[in-house]
Amino acid sequence: MILVPSARLIFAVSVFATVLVMPCRAAEKLPAHPKLVHRLLGGGFTLALESARRDKTFFLCFPNKTSCISTRVIGWKKPFIIIRDGAVISPGYEVYNTSTKKSPQAANLSALRRYLRDTPLYSAAAVWEKLSPTRELW
Repeated sequence: MILVPSARLIFAVSVFATVLVMPCRAAEKLPAHPKLVHRLLGGGFTLALESARRDKTFFLCFPNKTSCISTRVIGWKKPFIIIRDGAVISPGYEVYNTSTKKSPQAANLSALRRYLRDTPLYSAAAVWEKLSPTRELW
């Protein structure tokens, strides 16, 4: 004996499958990754601007351009980049070594503080205007 599904069951399954395949409008409005425009700093690091927002949001992006940190203030002294993260409650400063592509060890921080003490810090918006999209600083 062969089982034949009823017309109602076939219709319900086809409507359900169509609904699952159709794209969601909310997903179209909110992309998974914002569109970023990059300007080169040094050692592969870039300063990125989120293009879809009215209020400018800046990010320091690592050489792979998939890891980015929100920033408001940035400064540099070859080979180091200093940023103030975008946290409102407890803002902090981070230092990145562009030659090793990571943050310095805790043992080196005291010597590094003396080296970077006179490094000027700028707002990310001011730095954005000075950076080139095609030429690195170092």
